[in-house]
Amino acid sequence: MAYLELWGNAMAKSEKEVLEVISNLLESKGIEHGVEVTVGNSRLDAYFITPIGNSVAVEIKQWEPTINNQQRAKKLAKTIQTTAGTSEAFIVFPSHFNSDINSSVVSISNLAQKIDYILQEKTTITPSKPLKIKNEQENFIFAAMPFSPEFDDTFEIAIQGAATENNLYAIRVDRENFAEDVVSNIKNQIKNSIGCIADLSGSRPNVLFELGCALALNKKDIQICSTDIKNLPFDVRNNPTMQYSIGRTNFLKNILSKKIKNVFTTEV
Repeated sequence: MAYLELWGNAMAKSEKEVLEVISNLLESKGIEHGVEVTVGNSRLDAYFITPIGNSVAVEIKQWEPTINNQQRAKKLAKTIQTTAGTSEAFIVFPSHFNSDINSSVVSISNLAQKIDYILQEKTTITPSKPLKIKNEQENFIFAAMPFSPEFDDTFEIAIQGAATENNLYAIRVDRENFAEDVVSNIKNQIKNSIGCIADLSGSRPNVLFELGCALALNKKDIQICSTDIKNLPFDVRNNPTMQYSIGRTNFLKNILSKKIKNVFTTEV
């Protein structure tokens, strides 16, 4: 089924709409797939299995297709491929720009061609670890954290990895998503979560706001920080805060996994 038959000339406005496009494309081709599911140590927007058995992770990022964001997304695709344990991974931007189907970052305009390209591959790609799919997870942790690229691994490897080890998953709200009311989305996600992990690195105002929302709702929380804890605002500085170093994400994951078990899973 052609892309235009599925979507016409309209531009995708939300992640849900893009997921519908992906699901319709794969269903029309009879391809085994899943959406919003935990695979390995990643929470994926979608995944599918090709006819020759390659597993593919798909993530949607509502980012402006700038060169910097495309480079960031390529790095993120490599991280997700590793944490999910899939054969390959790619990122979809729900906007129109010139993208190459050989790239790990594609425009919504080239999504159908990208999927066709992958389905036509003749070489089996052995993933780094056996594929583990968890469909039963319902409870999630809200991650309040800086949106800067240097914190992508903190979320994908450490926070998400630690959450999935405890049969949970983590979410964060991308602040470059201009298609929705970001503040309302944040409040709803915090309300529906079982608690909050707040990365207070740099004392970012948005993180302090989100942590404040969680505390106002009597949510349990875990504080982490990669910068000097002495520089944190007084009202959070004296709370237990795990110090970590950027780049040592596997070390942080191991510590967080134990902390999550103690703080969040006892009543789940």
